Amino acid sequence: MGHLAGLVNDAGYTLNRGACPPGIQGYTDPGTCHVRVRDDVSSAQAVKTLAHDLAHIRADHFARFPDYAVDLRYRGQAEIGAEPIAYIVTTHAGMDSSAYAVPYVAGWAQGDSSLVRECLGQVVTTSSALIAAESSDTDASPSAPPPSTSSLPRRAARSEQSQPSPSGWRSSAWHPRQRRGP
Repeated sequence: MGHLAGLVNDAGYTLNRGACPPGIQGYTDPGTCHVRVRDDVSSAQAVKTLAHDLAHIRADHFARFPDYAVDLRYRGQAEIGAEPIAYIVTTHAGMDSSAYAVPYVAGWAQGDSSLVRECLGQVVTTSSALIAAESSDTDASPSAPPPSTSSLPRRAARSEQSQPSPSGWRSSAWHPRQRRGP
């Protein structure tokens, strides 16, 4: 999780855990560059949620879909793109988030597989970059001491997760570390 939190911080966002509205795992506020994840979810869900919100940030969804917050069509496109990125990143780390990811994407796609196909290039590019960033961080210096916070857990227990709802606000995040510098 530390690796993903570092990437969120590197993008200029602050992160924390705290209360969120009922049914919401977390959220990203691009206006204040802040990400929050619920403080009462499992570690596995927190990592998945963070990966989802990092996907929104790294895929530039807030710039590509400026009406994201007010237009469900654009919000759906962003959610259909972010969740598969989170799924690929967490699967690479040894987590199984399919019980959450598949119905979440299906709910936003509403049976239209062309919506999923439209975002596949961005999904592959963004998830590959996130995985490569993790690999370069862990392979960068074999003589360096291990980081004080762990990277994504290599095996995490499958968490019990509520089914996502396209009608509710949803986004994600985690880590108490704040952005450094001014």
